Amino acid sequence: MFRLHITNGDSTVELLKASNVEGDILPWRDILHMGPVPSGHSLEQLSIVRASFLASLNWGDKDNLLSDFQQRDNVLKRAIDYEQIIFWFEHDLYDQLQLLQLFDWFNQRKELLPKLMLINPDKHLGYHEIEDVPKLFAQQKPVTQTQLTLATNVWRAYTQPTPEQLSGCIQNDLSALPHLRNALLRTLAELPAPDTGLNQTETAAFKILSNHESGMTKIEIFRKYNEQESAAFHGDTSFSWYIDQLLKDAPELVIFSNNKFMLTNQGRDCLNQPIFWKRKYHEQQWLGGYALGLNRHYYWHNEKQQLT
Repeated sequence: MFRLHITNGDSTVELLKASNVEGDILPWRDILHMGPVPSGHSLEQLSIVRASFLASLNWGDKDNLLSDFQQRDNVLKRAIDYEQIIFWFEHDLYDQLQLLQLFDWFNQRKELLPKLMLINPDKHLGYHEIEDVPKLFAQQKPVTQTQLTLATNVWRAYTQPTPEQLSGCIQNDLSALPHLRNALLRTLAELPAPDTGLNQTETAAFKILSNHESGMTKIEIFRKYNEQESAAFHGDTSFSWYIDQLLKDAPELVIFSNNKFMLTNQGRDCLNQPIFWKRKYHEQQWLGGYALGLNRHYYWHNEKQQLT
């Protein structure tokens, strides 16, 4: 059988190649919880937006990034040539957003539904061994129209210019994609908290630094941060971007001295809530289609799971 395996990235590609799985392998490379993901764009148009954004972070040459996106998209356009299409995606936010994008695309091509299969474990695929692949392969289940419809609804909510629709998705039945609810809660937690102005990533970094008065290197902070996430959220590169933003506001909440990051007194006050961080968004932050700081400010109550 001529199969197409669509994976969450290159680590899974290596696992599948080492396991000698039959078929072509397409890694879906994009960190969709960072940067603009605006509504009303075709896959090709969104690829241009994403390539420009990633290039602006110096994560690659714009032309090369766009070429990679175009090659990826062209493989997807030939999906009808395959007898079976298998999605290998995990439970974390990085994967769930990619799955939403892909399922929305396939939902517009309903004739392909009988070809679609999903492998969606609650353990990172990169942590599996070669001998695990046959067991994972046996877990594949047919993709349903209910799953495609749900993905389209949530993907369109994610790409809206304000986060109300995305927040509203939390109240809906998301059980068709069992890992989706936790992923959405985590992405909404990247909105500022109403008491501190810090998002969940920043709060975690501040708490780590508050326990190390002599300072920490960026990789030390990242390792401690990773221990606090129930499912992987940031890679080291995206986490590094967040830390760098903390150095740019005034008054400074974090300083860099002697190759280490340290929390300032203002940073401690912000973490402990006597003051609220009114950030300037020197480099624009996004939540899907919502540009934080450009429109009215939205805040996310983690405990109440509520948008204000």
